[in-house]
Amino acid sequence: MFRGILTKPSSPFQLCMPVLRVSKISNSVQSRAFSSFLPTNNKETSTKKGITSSNKAKEILLQEKSTLPKFDFDELPSIAQDLVDQHREQRFYNRIAAYELPLLVKFRQEYIPPSTDSVLSFRYTTYPGEETTPGSVPAASKVVLTISMDKLKYSDKEKHKLAILSGTNYNPITKTFKFSCNKYQNKLENKYYLINIWNQLITELKDTSDMFEDVPIDKRYAQTIERRRKRKSGARSICAFPKEWERPEDAPKKLFNFFD
Repeated sequence: MFRGILTKPSSPFQLCMPVLRVSKISNSVQSRAFSSFLPTNNKETSTKKGITSSNKAKEILLQEKSTLPKFDFDELPSIAQDLVDQHREQRFYNRIAAYELPLLVKFRQEYIPPSTDSVLSFRYTTYPGEETTPGSVPAASKVVLTISMDKLKYSDKEKHKLAILSGTNYNPITKTFKFSCNKYQNKLENKYYLINIWNQLITELKDTSDMFEDVPIDKRYAQTIERRRKRKSGARSICAFPKEWERPEDAPKKLFNFFD
């Protein structure tokens, strides 16, 4: 074989002879290797079983394709089906707003504002429609205590000492005390914690040994908060809309009034 490659070929057929011999040898080696993986006693039956099993699989696929219903172009595609579902859901809520919401008028109650005589004002945070477990949302258990300085029936010296003891919890611009707590998972625990803090301040206030008359009230913290608030509120809002641009005649008109 090597002699045929090294010598000068006399014809193109003689040039292809070594290549043909190599391909024949490789094919024979592959056939021997493949035959070693087949069972030695019954080779023909095993190959026939493989062929028949593949033919059966093809026949099953053809039968499944033939049994599919014929598409007559009488249904919407999947994207259109999603749009129809959205429209159906919107109509469902429209029916609720038109027929069920007006029935809630009989449960309407008059709003009674909190009395101005109460000194302590507590604020809670709730999430309607959500099930908040203890510790899931930090703000769900937060309680804020707000006290106005004008409602406290103390002398000027006592008010000054109370402002000094409160520190940054007192805002001299708005003249209010503000305490917050979300230390505990229960709102009642946070509320009692704030009440205890306020009671401790009152007990310290009754101690007349030192009234802190020579200590001025620190206003830097309150001034910083006020500057930030003005900086945020300085942006142009809808309140600054020019009145000459208003067109009330183009406003949408109400067709129905369900609450009368």
